[in-house]
Amino acid sequence: FKDAGFGKAGAKALSLLDEEARDAVWLNLVQPIVVHVPKGLERFLVRLTGCPEPVWVPSNKIIGSVAPHGRVLVKGNKEALPRLAHGQVWPDGRDKIMGTLTTTRDGRSAEHFGMGETIELSSILWPACKLRRLMLSKEQILQLRELIGEESSEKEGCAFFMNDAVATASAPGGRFQVLSYPLAGDLTKAMLRPVKRSSRDLTLLATLGETLISQCAKLAKWDMVALLLMNGVPCPNLKEEFGDICGQFPPINRSWGRDLLTLNAACEARSLVELAAKTDDDEFLSLISALKEEGHTPDFDECTSAGQPLLVAMAEASRWEVLRELLDPQWQVSVEPLIGLRAMAAAPVDVRELLQVRTEQEQLCGAKPRTLKEFFERQLSGEDMDQTPRGCEVSDGMFVSESGVRVLKKGVRLGAPAGKSAEVVFVRISENEVDAARGTIEDESSTMLPVDLNGKAVTLTDPKIAAPWLAVLCPASYLRRNASGAQVLRIPARCLPAPYIPEETVLVCVTTPCCGVPPEQGILVHSSGKRMGFTANKGQLRLALPCGKHVISAPGQGRAEVTVQVRRGCPELVSATLSLLGELYFYVVDMSHDEEAKEGVMLCSNHHQVPAGAKIFLGTVTMCGRSATGRPQTQGSEGARPQPLLYVPTSTRCGKALQTLEVRPVLGEGAHYERNEDVLGPDGWLEAHKEQCVLSLLFNMPQRLGYIIGARAPGYIIGNPELTSGSFTGRPARPETARPETAASGRQEMERQPGRRAERPSSAGAYATTPPIRWRTIPPRCPRSCGFCFGGVQGPACKGKRLLPYGGRSRPSSVGSLVRTSAGRRSFDPYEDVLIKGLLKS
Repeated sequence: FKDAGFGKAGAKALSLLDEEARDAVWLNLVQPIVVHVPKGLERFLVRLTGCPEPVWVPSNKIIGSVAPHGRVLVKGNKEALPRLAHGQVWPDGRDKIMGTLTTTRDGRSAEHFGMGETIELSSILWPACKLRRLMLSKEQILQLRELIGEESSEKEGCAFFMNDAVATASAPGGRFQVLSYPLAGDLTKAMLRPVKRSSRDLTLLATLGETLISQCAKLAKWDMVALLLMNGVPCPNLKEEFGDICGQFPPINRSWGRDLLTLNAACEARSLVELAAKTDDDEFLSLISALKEEGHTPDFDECTSAGQPLLVAMAEASRWEVLRELLDPQWQVSVEPLIGLRAMAAAPVDVRELLQVRTEQEQLCGAKPRTLKEFFERQLSGEDMDQTPRGCEVSDGMFVSESGVRVLKKGVRLGAPAGKSAEVVFVRISENEVDAARGTIEDESSTMLPVDLNGKAVTLTDPKIAAPWLAVLCPASYLRRNASGAQVLRIPARCLPAPYIPEETVLVCVTTPCCGVPPEQGILVHSSGKRMGFTANKGQLRLALPCGKHVISAPGQGRAEVTVQVRRGCPELVSATLSLLGELYFYVVDMSHDEEAKEGVMLCSNHHQVPAGAKIFLGTVTMCGRSATGRPQTQGSEGARPQPLLYVPTSTRCGKALQTLEVRPVLGEGAHYERNEDVLGPDGWLEAHKEQCVLSLLFNMPQRLGYIIGARAPGYIIGNPELTSGSFTGRPARPETARPETAASGRQEMERQPGRRAERPSSAGAYATTPPIRWRTIPPRCPRSCGFCFGGVQGPACKGKRLLPYGGRSRPSSVGSLVRTSAGRRSFDPYEDVLIKGLLKS
């Protein structure tokens, strides 16, 4: 570090690969051997000059060795070539014919010893000859590493095994994987590695690191790890450590990667974070602090060796300090594994509130893509992506990773992919093609990239070579292997070799049900159940959806779904209009100052605007003669989000309807309620905007309806069934002129409107200290927004499957409070049961 001049140069010197460790892995884990394959034992698929189809040629008919790029010279009868068919015996002759090694559909150029294939070295399977193994020294085995790769035929300087003086022995039995054949162009030599692992291999990687920082991590030197991180040394990825030691050929790389994964899991060293999680909280938090200070983003979503995500492991171990730090928005960890986890019931309140915030954020903005491939899979499916893949930065219209990989931000499509037959691949392009592609993407009138992709090398996973790449969605049938086994694009005849830029095909418009006015922004739109993005100006969202049928919806906010058909070559946008439900949400926020207890009663029409930690509104609200009572929620499927109390009817002026709004909250002992005249008064906000669509204004601009001043009123945190502390009289505030009603008269005067939930009478809101169990009539809820239902309640014209309200199941009459559905069935009402328990407890 000092000799390199400190700073970035010093950090780069400390992050160099340890060649001694790589040599140890090559000798002890890979354990390569070189086998002598007699001539005539193997056949190669060769595309010959003058032959219409590739043919299998015995190795004893190929003159000399294989030249670079798979060129060979074959001895045979040139006149018989036009009539040669697949499977025919090779014709003898003295003609010398030029040819090139090619591959089958599964990527094999040799009949038996195909690269990446697993073969059995047994005398029973090879009775015609005895395979011999070359007895190589340790130094010679280490030199075999230079012969791994696509261009091994060009590396003839290391071909020491071509010397006949090298001793041989019988080849060992067992299953082996072919690493390279023909080895350095020699048709009689193949490099193999054993498939079966010995027991001594399981502990080798426990203390062996590819770099200095990974070595310190495996030896539990966490103070040294933090010091290296703070001085600019990159965070190691132990999962990919030693991953390229067997080359980049995909079948071999995948097989070797699985072996490494098994070995790392056996010694519990799959990731730096998993190793650090075994320490105490102080050391783990200091390491996380060092990662945060240097801007490193390790993959906290990766599962541990026990098969569970790190967040779940920390929650089940009750390590709340660590979990609180991991839930920091900077790490972008997916919180989905924690949703519904039993261990979270014992978590502190602030951790549960933080989890609720992160859950809503993830549902709205989508999970941060972990890889480049995941990002482009979502982008090319039509999602409006405004996030960057993990570990990448944006520079000059390209994603740039820490290893120097550069990928154009805009993915393209090639051919006519459909459904599961499509594959997102990364195509390597030149610097000149990058400049041409970047200019074409910036030009809105251009639809195709001036880049010929036919024959270019591709990779199915995130690229690792520091070069420019292009993400392409193409049919899986376009992927082939060349003579060296590398995957390339082979575009069929009469198909355009240039990709096209995805264009906007669908225009989504969202309007309010009352005035038909679109909210300014903030409606989350889905297509066929997948998140697409938010509406922007004028409530619109433009989507680049591929050809086919798509179901457009706004979950939790839209009234019904719309099915659109995108046709190929259609120049006009397909329009899809959604209508909002018209929901009104009431909630309570703490506005206390010093010792004065003060809470605000808020109103909005977008549940995403309800802040975390807000309390459920307990009380009664009335609008246009319709009343609703706020009740606590249980911890369930709907416990993490607020529930609407009122709905603005369709084709009703919401400005005039909201002027009739009355709010009567439940008050604590000695508290009183003050109405906010700035909103509800004669010259208030509602009066000033009565001619506008107030529902659309409330979507992004919540209003304060009044204040609860005095002793704190009881309340339930949204998503938390436990009652907060505070005295409770159980009586909502009423105007002095209100005429008291009995429960019987209230039941008789209860409104029965089609498609709307029947509300309890106003007298039912006044609970005694021990409230009695009541019966109430509730229509079944609709499982989906079908267009005939209002506010999720099933209407008479609905054709959907009828469900019990709240998803309740039949319970015995002795348990909790009971409700009766319109079908005459009895079901358990968890809302009243929790409220009764809370009242008795207080």
